[in-house]
Amino acid sequence: MSGIRVKHDESSAHLESAASLISLAAAVFGREIAEKVLAVASSQNLSVPQALLQIEEVTAEDAEALFNFDRFSNPQELTRFISTFKSRQGRA
Repeated sequence: MSGIRVKHDESSAHLESAASLISLAAAVFGREIAEKVLAVASSQNLSVPQALLQIEEVTAEDAEALFNFDRFSNPQELTRFISTFKSRQGRA
């Protein structure tokens, strides 16, 4: 198809700001933290990973690993990663 282009930067920004990522935050950090993340992200116009960094729940390295969107295409790998991540964080 001619004339159709994917705007990768914009697509990534929309994905990082998607409310569905709050579900991932809740699965990893619990509901209380997820609600705090949502409030911070909304009030400061931040992405979910940026909000987690803002409230100091993750390091930049952990945020990058957790929100690696390539991993989202394989639910089994994502589930395995979340379990490992939570164990490493002492949240299992």
